[in-house]
Amino acid sequence: MKDYYIVRWGLMHDDIYSHGSQIEWLSPDKVSFKNSMVHSGIVINQWSSEKSYGLYFSSPNLPLLTSSKSYFLKFIGQVQPENSLMFTVEFFDYYGESMQKDFVRTSEDFFTVPDNYGHYTISLVNAGCRSIVFKRLIIAELILDKVMAKDTLLIENDKSFQHLIFVEPGIGSIQEEVNKLQQLPVVNHQANLLASELLNAQLYLSEEAMSGVETFVQSSQASNFYFIGYGPISNLAASYYADRYLNSQALLTDDYLETYQYVKIAQQSRLDEKVIDWLQGDRDQRPENIKCYYENRLSKDLYFGQKLLDYHHNLLKLDGQTIS
Repeated sequence: MKDYYIVRWGLMHDDIYSHGSQIEWLSPDKVSFKNSMVHSGIVINQWSSEKSYGLYFSSPNLPLLTSSKSYFLKFIGQVQPENSLMFTVEFFDYYGESMQKDFVRTSEDFFTVPDNYGHYTISLVNAGCRSIVFKRLIIAELILDKVMAKDTLLIENDKSFQHLIFVEPGIGSIQEEVNKLQQLPVVNHQANLLASELLNAQLYLSEEAMSGVETFVQSSQASNFYFIGYGPISNLAASYYADRYLNSQALLTDDYLETYQYVKIAQQSRLDEKVIDWLQGDRDQRPENIKCYYENRLSKDLYFGQKLLDYHHNLLKLDGQTIS
């Protein structure tokens, strides 16, 4: 399995350059940084694979990388002026002494992980920038063939397909989940996918996700549409779009979060108030165009760990059922 990790800006901490800076957390997936006075070479933000045991304990915000493997970084966001920031990747031994420092200016640059390192840091370094809109930083193996640059991506296996599966976000990368789904016959032969790198996929209820669904509807020549979920996030999305589009049906499992959890994700993601109103509405009575194709008893026993489950096997329950 190829290594693929996502790093987000994170919360306010001492490693963020705040002197004279305007920092706005627009959502967990989007942070705006402005400072026209910061000098080149200044570290704007830094992430570490080491736990912090200071005044406030914090978990590591970088994954462990495999020794001798080569990786590249891909910055997703905007910077003004262009090409005015860079990253440094520094590895330390178990005594805190620097072992290796690499400079990464483009996604064409790469670094190789040394043997027997203790921890490492990634620093976002100013190279003349005035403003940054930071969405995420991707750490991926050099041999990885695809990296999602878009926040939300419609993957069309066949434009004529009338089934759209919302890719369930989980503990792995969304690319890894897409690869799993593409191996299922029900996906390869009957369905297109909507995938998102955003935290919790922003419930697939962001403007970009809605645009992706609309593209699917307009591209397909079918008169009826099927929106398919197989986990807590994708089920909610399928329900929403079945409610929004005439001549559509939602095919779901019974994996759901509590309403307040969905509302909290929506509020953190700054979703439209109409979406939040819909989430808070009464959905106890299931409409006729929403069908549960599988009852997953396992998730009911793991209320607090539902988002950690691997749900893609639920889609196997669609095999042998009529979904067209």
